[in-house]
Amino acid sequence: MKNAAGFKEHPLFLIALLLACTIFFASCGDNTTSNSSPIPPASNTQASAITAIGAQVTCLTVNAPSLVKLADGNYQVADEIGNCGENNAGPLTLGIQVHTQATKQSMNLLGPATIAAHGKALYRTFAGQAGGANKEIQFPSPSPSSAIVTVVVTINGTVQGEWDGQVTIPAP
Repeated sequence: MKNAAGFKEHPLFLIALLLACTIFFASCGDNTTSNSSPIPPASNTQASAITAIGAQVTCLTVNAPSLVKLADGNYQVADEIGNCGENNAGPLTLGIQVHTQATKQSMNLLGPATIAAHGKALYRTFAGQAGGANKEIQFPSPSPSSAIVTVVVTINGTVQGEWDGQVTIPAP
């Protein structure tokens, strides 16, 4: 820039002009409209809206899961997922991890592949045996009083919602 006409006579002017243009163009990208979903009120649920550039907004509310004691002594996880968006959400895949001091188990929750706009759906772990293997959640005896549970909701491999926290294990 030293060879540019006027730089030697007015270097501060050019620097100030460059700074002013940078600030002006940075403010041009800021507008009052947004494609993201509104922030939900604070509660025991977590909602996440993740939007890829050019993609429609997906807004899922992942509620706290519950453990249900089954007749055979094992447990099933149930979780309700809400679609707070304006469009159907899917295809959904729900994975869970259940941690206690002695065990760590991972599996998928079963339920509908799609949740209608402003709809809700219940997802559960498999109850019973499949392919000769027990697909229920098992805890060592005596059962701990709680477990750390993580629920991750994905659409086409992209995380759309998550819940992570402590869940009470029903007494035997």
